[in-house]
Amino acid sequence: MRSFLIISSDISSLFTLHILSMSDVLSFDALRLDPRLQRAIAKLGWSRPTLIQAKAIPLALQGKDILARARTGSGKTAAYAIPVIQRILADTAAAAIAVEQVQDGASAASATSNAARSGSSNKQQGKNAGTGGKKNVSNAASAAVASSSHASPAGASVKAIVLVPTRELSLQAKQNFKDLTQYCSREVTAVELAGDTSATAIEAQRHELLANPDIVIGTPSRIVAHIEAGHLDVRTSLQMIVVDEADLVFGFGYENDIKTLLRHLPRIVQAFLMSATLSPDVDSLKRLMLHSPVILKLQESQLPDADRLMQYVIKCDMNDKFLLVFTFLKLRLLRGKTIIFVNDVDRCYRVKLFLEQFGIRACVLNSELPQNSRYHIVQEFNRGVYDYIIATDEHDSNSQVDDSDSDSDNDEEESNETAETDTVEAVFENDDDAEQATTTATASAEPVATAAASKGKAQQRPKRKAGRKAGADSEYGVARGIDFQNVSNVINFDFPETARSYVHRVGRTARGDKSGQSLSLIAPEDEGRLAIVQRKLSKHNSGHKFQQFQFAMHEIAAFRYRAADALRAVTAASVKEARLKEIKNEIFNSQKLKAYFEDNPKDLEALRHDKPSHPARIQAHLKHIPSYLMPESLMKKKLAPAATSEAAAMAVDGEAAEEAPEAEEDLAASEPKPNTKHRGKQPHRGMKRPAKADPLKSFAANPSKRFAQG
Repeated sequence: MRSFLIISSDISSLFTLHILSMSDVLSFDALRLDPRLQRAIAKLGWSRPTLIQAKAIPLALQGKDILARARTGSGKTAAYAIPVIQRILADTAAAAIAVEQVQDGASAASATSNAARSGSSNKQQGKNAGTGGKKNVSNAASAAVASSSHASPAGASVKAIVLVPTRELSLQAKQNFKDLTQYCSREVTAVELAGDTSATAIEAQRHELLANPDIVIGTPSRIVAHIEAGHLDVRTSLQMIVVDEADLVFGFGYENDIKTLLRHLPRIVQAFLMSATLSPDVDSLKRLMLHSPVILKLQESQLPDADRLMQYVIKCDMNDKFLLVFTFLKLRLLRGKTIIFVNDVDRCYRVKLFLEQFGIRACVLNSELPQNSRYHIVQEFNRGVYDYIIATDEHDSNSQVDDSDSDSDNDEEESNETAETDTVEAVFENDDDAEQATTTATASAEPVATAAASKGKAQQRPKRKAGRKAGADSEYGVARGIDFQNVSNVINFDFPETARSYVHRVGRTARGDKSGQSLSLIAPEDEGRLAIVQRKLSKHNSGHKFQQFQFAMHEIAAFRYRAADALRAVTAASVKEARLKEIKNEIFNSQKLKAYFEDNPKDLEALRHDKPSHPARIQAHLKHIPSYLMPESLMKKKLAPAATSEAAAMAVDGEAAEEAPEAEEDLAASEPKPNTKHRGKQPHRGMKRPAKADPLKSFAANPSKRFAQG
């Protein structure tokens, strides 16, 4: 390992910099983890830790506070989950050994006491030994009670809290812990507290905390609600606290919840902050929660490697966006799972209804849907029930901080860093930590003292835009963190408001060692934001650039009238009906309302008979594509799989190849079929003779005998 000493412009700040290259990444076996944890890791197929895991896990096991910056998909969740589980297992094993030793000591003392009583010549010595034995037995009992966490009140044995900004991430983190504890589920238990913060919902989850879990996962508001309700007490038992996606926590309005939570924490607790960016919000959290932290910076592009991610742009009018999406999906010019990002809920349903006109099934994901439904939709998408998902990114468009300030801060910060690909920097914030990097430092900063220090920073943060619609879930977020699996394509139907949002959207594809592509549809009003994103990406992501997508629009001119006809059928009233339909489906599937409908069956019957007044008009002929409308290049050549090259992937201007099976089926369905209903049958009395076939339509060369005789 190479070490560097860097002195910044401020002489008072001294840093020790450790750079870890990929050649230094060890196997999980070298981390000396619990065998049960190693077995779970092996079953998950993880052969070696990622760069951030290789650096963060050893430091976390040493008890250091950690601030880690790494892009989405780099393994940040396992980087904190593994040390949390390992520490709980180690503490449980140590407590069990201590109890056994105390019990053995108590047994030996009791035997000595009995032997002393039986010896009349050593009466006084036996009395002393008996007194000591009684003391040891008393101490053993006290130690056993102290080490038994399951004898404590509800929620008083929690050793770790994991805070996430959205409910989707909460469920996802719970699944990650479940996978890692599959061979030690009795020793390490985790619960996920999702849902709203109403008194009824809080009380309904109380039974989960009665089981005294070791790990509690949830949003800050949910955790605070349980603490204030008396269901969760972490003043004495808590050892670790994690904030995942830390740069989004304040953005989702959890600043006051975080400060309230800190007042209920022990004075000594180990803290982890995991973030994709180092924004002013993260700096405020660092001042509030961390004490002498190690800062890990993964020096790599925030986007996947340029050879695995192709980024295209198409400049078009707003209505042409619908035409292009229809063409790409119906003709299967884009292969594989696809996420279509829009900026608001209304556009989400409009695109869905538009695609349904052509028989293209897609699901929607937005903040109006209940949390359980959103989780179910993501699972269905990952299982392949749907190939296309239309997701809103309204949090970034409505309340996102203008990231120009934070990017400028990052520019200034990164100007003093070595722009070396695939390296991790470990920055110790004072020279004492540099000298004692292997010691355990778990003391956290006192909230009252640090709140005043961070007050000035909080006042300097740029104001956020208001605009989240009523009824929208404030804990919803889709562009960041959610584990969409095997996504081949990302379509930016609406271009994102910020460069940060663009990075998070595109990061849904080309994950791990897979390849993918993004396609941004740029209307004239989007060109200003496109220029800003291009400038920032070229500054922080070497090798990444937008490629102008060479698409022959005249080839699909014949589809314009179909797209316009379908778009006219998607009215504002039909969009409203589609949104109401989703709500009604949730009412029918709600377990909470099941008992109500059993007592009030007429209400359920009224809901079932309540038909939509303005449904979208489905035109059956739009589902099939006549052969005369197909582009000539597709009729002559075959389409290649997506994500291979620009010409073979999506273009239809002479470089396109193999026609997709779905398009072939549509063509076959559009061809006229011969009438064979009465073929081979002789008419009988009472049976209506079939009408003669029109020769201009059937072109029958050999008429049947019965017509020839007539």
